[in-house]
Amino acid sequence: MISAHRGYWKDYPENSLPAIQAAIDLGADMVEFDITKSDDDILYLLHDYGLDRLTTGHGIVRKGEGATFEYYKSWDELKNLKLKEVTGEASEYKLATLREALSMCKNKVLVSIDKAENVIPQMYYLVKSLGMVEQVLSLIHISEPTRRTPIS
Repeated sequence: MISAHRGYWKDYPENSLPAIQAAIDLGADMVEFDITKSDDDILYLLHDYGLDRLTTGHGIVRKGEGATFEYYKSWDELKNLKLKEVTGEASEYKLATLREALSMCKNKVLVSIDKAENVIPQMYYLVKSLGMVEQVLSLIHISEPTRRTPIS
């Protein structure tokens, strides 16, 4: 099984819709991407805690540890930022919502969602509403022992 980590970011910005589509087109079995959320509860793709390395924006978007995070930017502040290429140059591509990314992958490729530990219920309900429960897995980073609590 071949998994495309953050999509095919050799030719497109990581965690972008074109990187995901390129991975699908190249025959990846699975696409992995990282998510976070805006302070108005929009789930979107971004690996870093800040905007500077990967976008034309500046500042931090989240801060915290474990399941306790604070979010600092609204989707209106984020949605028009340009993603950066691996070279650091601004691209024509924008941040993608989790809904957009999942819709692109539906019935085409397995999905691995990383950095979701603080948005598990919200992520799960979106995955379920799209009919993708059997197609999506999530990597959860837990720093201390915890009990599994089912989400229904």
